[in-house]
Amino acid sequence: MIIASLNVRGLGGSVKKRKVRDLIFQNQIDFMAIQESKLESVDEMLCHSLWGSQDCLWAVLPSEGSSGGIISIWRKSSSSLRLTFIGEGLVGVCLEWGVLKKVCFVVNVYAKCDSLAKRRLWEVLLMSKRGFGAGNWCVLGDFNSVASGGERRGVSQESNFTSDMRDFVGFVDGMELVDLPLLGRHFTWFHPSGRAMSRIDRVLVSDDWLGCWGKVPYGCYSVTCLTIVRYYSSRMGMIGVPNLFVLTTRG
Repeated sequence: MIIASLNVRGLGGSVKKRKVRDLIFQNQIDFMAIQESKLESVDEMLCHSLWGSQDCLWAVLPSEGSSGGIISIWRKSSSSLRLTFIGEGLVGVCLEWGVLKKVCFVVNVYAKCDSLAKRRLWEVLLMSKRGFGAGNWCVLGDFNSVASGGERRGVSQESNFTSDMRDFVGFVDGMELVDLPLLGRHFTWFHPSGRAMSRIDRVLVSDDWLGCWGKVPYGCYSVTCLTIVRYYSSRMGMIGVPNLFVLTTRG
């Protein structure tokens, strides 16, 4: 399975739609997690256009005006949909994947900057995982939070920064998920001036996910061969839009 996460910063223009479609095709994406679509309405025609064919299913959280919006699209022929769960800041699906019908939960996250909204989101995700139980979990997207002071540079430290960081670390620990490291770059968001940067986008997976598809030690955790995370930013010029992860799992 190849999973990609992308904060597109608005999907209304034809240029970005074409670039997303090219990204899916060129990387043979199986599951595309899009944040900040800024679209109040998402229809079948748009999803087929983004995917490049009709071999897809999707789940959507519309934007609130021009704010937010989450789209998850995945390969129909490789999966069976068990259920979807959608709430403020999240679009989750439970799929049976591949010929072995491995059951997996993939949750596409876009967290607001507001601390109270993020706490609500963390609580909902924790309750969801407890309710659905353990298994193969992948939670990815734009969390708008950092796990340590080293993940933020050149950004003013608000009075609630430490509390927000502590809440996020507690959330990750409570979810019992592994925060996969970035390869090549340490940050996922850059101010246009280049003076401020943060790691607010990430991929979290369960031990069951790693056990199912494999892991290889590399520092703390590695993502090679069976599980690969590749990060591209707009500064690297891949598709001209920031915050893209590609998570590749074979099997």
